[in-house]
Amino acid sequence: MPDLSPFRAQSASLSQIESSGPPDAKAVAGARPCRSRPHWHPGRQAHHYHDGAAWGRWERGTWTWFAKKGGRWWTWAGPTVPALLRHGDHWWWSTEQLWFLLHEGEPWGYRHFSDLDRLEGFIHPATGTRMVYSADGSKVAVVSQDRGAVLFDATSGAVLGRWGPEELPKPRGPTAPSSLSFPP
Repeated sequence: MPDLSPFRAQSASLSQIESSGPPDAKAVAGARPCRSRPHWHPGRQAHHYHDGAAWGRWERGTWTWFAKKGGRWWTWAGPTVPALLRHGDHWWWSTEQLWFLLHEGEPWGYRHFSDLDRLEGFIHPATGTRMVYSADGSKVAVVSQDRGAVLFDATSGAVLGRWGPEELPKPRGPTAPSSLSFPP
């Protein structure tokens, strides 16, 4: 709860948002029923401000807004990050053509890999590192051209295999078309 000192909040970082998840209304409220007017719920690490469908989290000098709409939690991480949607214990955000998963405080793009027999996974836009899932979802490989690859059991996280960068196939680069035709 605020101590009546001047309010100097920062937006939570993506890492903080990812590790905290949305407020659990029952856990935050405890045994007390929620009042109809805005109020505070004190907590051990974070305090929550509750006003109808909106929840604010005050934690270690950062402020984050959450709202539940249509049974799903949304959050706002600050003025430069789009709204994030909670699904499957992870935060996601959408651009016009791609969904991004928040992983280790950074966005990873969800996509089909046409060069890997249309397998699905995630790609880190800045590094090109890929998380590629087997067709049945039981295994996941983390592949980085400069670090190699590690294969994991997707359920237990056990390491099933490792490959150095020299053992990976060279990425296929773009190829020029063999012929061009233009409409008249």
